[in-house]
Amino acid sequence: MIMIPNSTTAIEAPKKTLEMYDISECANANEVLEVMNVGRYTETRIPHICEGYKVIKNHNGAPLSIVKNTYEMVQPIEALAYFDTLREHMGFTYDKAGFLKGGRRMYINARLDNLEVPHKDVRKVGDILEKRISFMTSWDYSCTSKTLLELLRQWCSNGCASWVQDSIFNVKHTKNAGNRIKTALRQATGLKQVIQDLDNDIALLANTEANEEQFDKVARLVFPSDTTASRNIRDSLASQFTNERLGAFGNTAWDVLNAFTAYQTHERTIRETKGSTREENAFNAQRDSSFARQVRTAIEEVFAV
Repeated sequence: MIMIPNSTTAIEAPKKTLEMYDISECANANEVLEVMNVGRYTETRIPHICEGYKVIKNHNGAPLSIVKNTYEMVQPIEALAYFDTLREHMGFTYDKAGFLKGGRRMYINARLDNLEVPHKDVRKVGDILEKRISFMTSWDYSCTSKTLLELLRQWCSNGCASWVQDSIFNVKHTKNAGNRIKTALRQATGLKQVIQDLDNDIALLANTEANEEQFDKVARLVFPSDTTASRNIRDSLASQFTNERLGAFGNTAWDVLNAFTAYQTHERTIRETKGSTREENAFNAQRDSSFARQVRTAIEEVFAV
């Protein structure tokens, strides 16, 4: 008996340690794919096995997923052509690239300029954030093709997704170069506005005074349960709020936010799940914009900013 898949079926691949490629020397999409050793993907209909479905295989002939015949497969070079066009408008430089979900999902990270966070006199040095833009696509419906804005705090390598609304842009791929340029230009304009909004909000948080009582209120809004696990998380967060070694001095709303990014990046328990390694899940956790927005919403409720 042959089971008919739903809209898509992922073909199990051996779990591998998250592998990243250094693409910092690449000038365009072709060079990126050359470093990643990626060629053309293929699709083969399988009426003898499952009518109405096809198998997508990578450049090595390894099967990735079973999808409906109506699924429009995008070649890696076609997917990256949009990001390459966006790079021309925004001036970012390529950084890292790799695959997730056994090769079914591809991501590209790029670097924008740095931001120095306004600081109080008590801070010995300024807080430097590296702004990043990432592109992600898949060959199994597991995610839409999208670009998103991220931050990396250089002091302690805390990473988080942007909490500003509309900071994730879905991409509809097209082989028409004119339409691709129009899409990239439109999204470049939108991303630049998101970056400006993010810069302004960081400055607001950095200039909003905070104390331990206010921090505790935020922590209880984000982790409200009275279980032992939640209490332990709140205790861990409190220690990060005043962790001067990592640049948190416990006196601004920016320190409040950084306590949560430190937890998400360094202390949150990340486990292996079906189809994903622990490293992959940790990688995805830093790009969880919903968590960043949840924390920012709690800060707004407590500080009214």
